[in-house]
Amino acid sequence: MARLQYQEIEQQLATALPELKRAVDVYAKVEGPPGSDPGAYIFFEDMFACYVEVLLAMRDSPGRNRLLARAFGFVDEMLRSDDGDLRNLAAIGLFEGRELWWYGRALPFLGTASQAELNRLDSEWMEAKRLDCGPEPEREIIDLYGVRDLVLHELRDKGYGVIDVPGITAPRSWERFSDLDDARRDDHAVVFLSCFGTSRPYVVCPLREVRCDESVLLQLARDLADIDQREPNQHEKAQVAFFRISLHERVWNMKVRANEHSRFDGKMWIAEQFVQRGLVPDIMGVFSGTSRHLTSRSS
Repeated sequence: MARLQYQEIEQQLATALPELKRAVDVYAKVEGPPGSDPGAYIFFEDMFACYVEVLLAMRDSPGRNRLLARAFGFVDEMLRSDDGDLRNLAAIGLFEGRELWWYGRALPFLGTASQAELNRLDSEWMEAKRLDCGPEPEREIIDLYGVRDLVLHELRDKGYGVIDVPGITAPRSWERFSDLDDARRDDHAVVFLSCFGTSRPYVVCPLREVRCDESVLLQLARDLADIDQREPNQHEKAQVAFFRISLHERVWNMKVRANEHSRFDGKMWIAEQFVQRGLVPDIMGVFSGTSRHLTSRSS
């Protein structure tokens, strides 16, 4: 391995762990290339540390364990560097502030340099040895750059499916279509009506069920925002977007009963607040093209 350098760590990580290259590329697409992105700490904490946590939360298997061994081996190389900035990046970006469950799952993969660093950072980390730290497939891990896709790609032929890879990715900013016509080319495209960006979804609907145009969908989103009325001028913060969301992916804030971030089942989902107001037939009518707006505006 070439001598690791703090200023080159983004590219060096992709070279040392080619299984991560696609996520590195997505990061660069979303945040900008090295030098114009938010910096090494955001890259390391939000991409690499997320990748490690996803793997730690999964059930054991030779394939999963191999990926973790490679990841922690790279971290040990960082910690053995004479570059203090690089050592701090590894320590703070991956180890600092972790719970005992995390340490317990990581124990079999920690090299000597990592263990020495943990002894310096957290004298109680070894308490994890006494705990039963099992997998947590429903763990809420926010995946901003598609590391879950890489894990699934690496392990799909080992018996893993979407529901075996913890975390929440959808909706993905880099899988947003430019418009309705663009989205119709993808079998996994959905319409996503929401407010405040994508943080408050109103309706998620497979595109195959849409029989209206984009302007009608935007008006529907604005009408729903008016009903929602969480803050002034909310009408202007509503949007219609088109994303690729695969079956069984968890979707941020798509609430179904006690599940805060439910899995997409391929059917139309409508936020509970509108279901309780009896707006489901009206909303479905707009999507099906039988009406162009809500016929009732229950408050």
